[in-house]
Amino acid sequence: MIRLMIGRDLKARYVPPAAPPGEGVLEIVEARTETHPHRSVSMNLRRGEILGLAGLVGSGRTELARAVFGIDRMVSGAIRLNGAPIQVRSPITTRSPI
Repeated sequence: MIRLMIGRDLKARYVPPAAPPGEGVLEIVEARTETHPHRSVSMNLRRGEILGLAGLVGSGRTELARAVFGIDRMVSGAIRLNGAPIQVRSPITTRSPI
């Protein structure tokens, strides 16, 4: 992807991680938003990983982020934090096991 973006490889700047990613921290399962109810998104974030959301305008990245943070309502799906299901009702929700 980087080569397509800038026209060359960046192998010299890539430093492999010292350890493999750890256990799962955040899991999103079949999340659907009001804007894109016909599309679901699933992903896993493991300890030590850095997550970035990217996509074209209209692809749903902003809507997914807003739903995960509790700004907008998820139509369906689940969020798990450290293996425990949570329900984020607002951006100030810290951790509410169901």
